[in-house]
Amino acid sequence: MLFGGGRILVAAVGAVVLVVVAIYVVRSVGLPSPKSHQVTSVPTAQTGTSASDAANPSDGGMPSGQGGDGGDGSSSGDGSGGSGGSTDGSSTDESTTDESKTEEPFTATTEKVSGFLGTVLADVELPQVTGGNPDVAGVFNDEMKSALNTQADSITGGKLEGRPGSGVRIGERVLSGVLRTSAVDVTKATSRALVSTVVIDAESGSVITLSSLFNDLTEGLQQLAKEAKTLGPSSSAAESFDTTKVQPTEEMFTHWSAETDGMRVFFEQGTVAPNAAGIVEVTVPWDNLTDVMKSGVAQIVSS
Repeated sequence: MLFGGGRILVAAVGAVVLVVVAIYVVRSVGLPSPKSHQVTSVPTAQTGTSASDAANPSDGGMPSGQGGDGGDGSSSGDGSGGSGGSTDGSSTDESTTDESKTEEPFTATTEKVSGFLGTVLADVELPQVTGGNPDVAGVFNDEMKSALNTQADSITGGKLEGRPGSGVRIGERVLSGVLRTSAVDVTKATSRALVSTVVIDAESGSVITLSSLFNDLTEGLQQLAKEAKTLGPSSSAAESFDTTKVQPTEEMFTHWSAETDGMRVFFEQGTVAPNAAGIVEVTVPWDNLTDVMKSGVAQIVSS
């Protein structure tokens, strides 16, 4: 009986030992330590996903580089991409629009005048300008029309016909027009050459007259007469040019145009040469008039 009790005791002890061993094994193999749990609980893919979202957000508006906080792209950042570049495009368009508003240059043209001017039947291509400053163009065109009317008023009846040589010189600062016509007496079958000129400051629109050119009109006319006497014999009138007929008066030098190389003077038919010579022209170099001209005027009329 004692032997049987010992066996039971041994079996019980063995069972306890097995239970203890089993518990130890289970704890060693199946339960991770707190340190191992901390390492495995951080998903390694999370860092990669965050970096991808920052560079390529799912809502597509964020520029790369320094921008906003991953918004919808409506705010501009320092980076390129998204809608941030739309502001620069608008600025470029505005600049282009402003440049397109540049004033057009003056252009020489003509206006056909056909019909009666008082008692005179006119058939003339009248020099005009378009473009440029409309106010200045208006002054020039009106002055040319006035010159044509003055020619028509200078004759009684008959016809006023255009002749070669009319036109406009457009300089940087000056508009200079010449109107050449013939006054035809149909009853006598004769004609007389006429000329009129207009000179305008292309910036201010002021009419440039002899008084506008010279510091002292008398001294200016005297210098013009002196130069004309020297140049006359080399004109189209040649030997028939009568220097004694040249007088320092406004009437004699009233018709002139502003050329780059000088002041082109038109002497009316029959004034300094026989009628057969027609209108006689001489061009006085601006350099020969510098001493009697107003400061800065030479730069305007020679432009």
